[in-house]
Amino acid sequence: MKRIWSLLKSDISLVIREPYFLFFDLLFAPAAFFFFVTVMGAPTSAFVFHMYVAAPTGQTLIEQNAEQMGNFRVYFVPQDVSDPVRWTLDTAIKAKHDPVLLIFPAQWEDDVQLGKEIPVELYASADNPNAYLATVFLDSLAESMELLADRPTPFVVQGTSFEAVERPTVDRVTIQTLLIMWLIVGGMHAVSQYSFLVESGMNKRLLVTPLRKVELIVALVLEAMMVLLAVSIGVLLLAKVMYQATIMDTPTNIFYIILGEVVMVTLSATMGLFIAVLLKEPARMAWGPLGIYILLMFISGLTLPVAFFPETLRQTAELLPTRRLIMALEAALLYNRPGWSLMVYPALVSLAFFAGTVLLMPWRETRRA
Repeated sequence: MKRIWSLLKSDISLVIREPYFLFFDLLFAPAAFFFFVTVMGAPTSAFVFHMYVAAPTGQTLIEQNAEQMGNFRVYFVPQDVSDPVRWTLDTAIKAKHDPVLLIFPAQWEDDVQLGKEIPVELYASADNPNAYLATVFLDSLAESMELLADRPTPFVVQGTSFEAVERPTVDRVTIQTLLIMWLIVGGMHAVSQYSFLVESGMNKRLLVTPLRKVELIVALVLEAMMVLLAVSIGVLLLAKVMYQATIMDTPTNIFYIILGEVVMVTLSATMGLFIAVLLKEPARMAWGPLGIYILLMFISGLTLPVAFFPETLRQTAELLPTRRLIMALEAALLYNRPGWSLMVYPALVSLAFFAGTVLLMPWRETRRA
């Protein structure tokens, strides 16, 4: 019993002494709970539903009904737009909204009074969790026109997927898998390699060579990038062969996948190296970046759709470079819309982390020692 108690005390002291164990044993579970209760436990009024509407007539009636529902925000497609679907996709992606579009026929409010059925086209992503709210809005609109008391709702919804691919759900899951892998595995690969160099003393040996620390950082990032590119090819082939994913079917899509991998791995690797340099001790270099990666995975929308987030948390998510990368790949691979411009911000953040790592990494000071 005495030996068991001694072993127990040493294990507890190790948990308290090592931040890695402290984070995952004591802090990770409360942090995860706080995140999920913030998202899933938020009142309905905390969410804002962004809905795009193409309605030749009756816009005032639609807008008044949206105001009465409180958390609906309506954006009308301009009358001179020939392709409302394309306009909605481009506008929603720029505004960082999950696109949902209702298209009303001409003179629909007059046809309602005549007792006719009104076909309304609903466009949304195949797995958008809030798409059903568009039909809730139509029921409320019918009720506000005092129609439900006499007969069922006149609106007949014709649902269509926004995605320009054959297997949207499989492709979306594949994209999310790649992004999580690039973020966490790619970043931790570079961090682990640097931690090994410091812990083994190899970095001191490198100081007597002509190697510069800029070259060391570039080598660590490139190594992570090449390893993750090989693994990504395996994941994509698996998705293609077993689940008929379609995101590799065009040269443009392949280009976006490679570009996304380069930007995300560069971002995660430079961010992780920057944090590792700040922590200094090899034993602490792993837990810091990993904790940040897991936090980014949650808040960026890789575990739960951002559409579930309350408005404040959603606005925070939209500021993250990882969220911009997610939107860039979804725009290009799912909606067939240009997404490269959304990668500029993450690339600039990567450069900032790279510059900070070069500035703070001990190199010449260690050489003089």
